[in-house]
Amino acid sequence: MAHQLSCRGCRHCQPPQTGAMGWCRLRQLAIHPELAGELWCPHWTARAPRLPTLRPLSQVPVASATQLHAAGHLQSQEATRLSCH
Repeated sequence: MAHQLSCRGCRHCQPPQTGAMGWCRLRQLAIHPELAGELWCPHWTARAPRLPTLRPLSQVPVASATQLHAAGHLQSQEATRLSCH
């Protein structure tokens, strides 16, 4: 999703917390929460995306390895069926 030109999508803006004002670290201005989605300035810079955290491979459930194993088994059955015809 593309960033919208507003304080909400700017890396200089600290988003407003519940019931509090947001803060523009570049301009040193308080930003009202209702206006944060409408305001922007020429110094607007896209905020880095917030990506989900991934679990280490050691924590991946065993079921995913079983699914891969089953897929390999199905492929070998298909190859056997094709070679018989």
